[in-house]
Amino acid sequence: MPDELTIKAINLLREQDPNLDEIQSMDKFIAHQGEVLKMREQYVEYANHPQAETLSKRLSVLEDSAVAFTWIYTMMMSYKREAVLARANEFEMANAVIELKEELNILNKLNSDD
Repeated sequence: MPDELTIKAINLLREQDPNLDEIQSMDKFIAHQGEVLKMREQYVEYANHPQAETLSKRLSVLEDSAVAFTWIYTMMMSYKREAVLARANEFEMANAVIELKEELNILNKLNSDD
């Protein structure tokens, strides 16, 4: 039984690492943030330009989408954290049961020797 727990604990640690989808999502977010910064700089440079209003609208949409992505990504990572903690608690409880069983076996053996 402890071997199973060890394997489960190792798998739990592996699952905590970001998976490929999470890494790609973060890469897209970083690229998106770069675009928002470039557009903000352009907007500041061309504030008096006739197309500044159009740029302002695009910038607003990109900034709103950045906030939405940040919220979704944070919620996803929060859910993942809660799932990992729940499994870790399950492993702790299973380990405690194993320890109690071993102590009970020792007590039973001591009582049978008397």
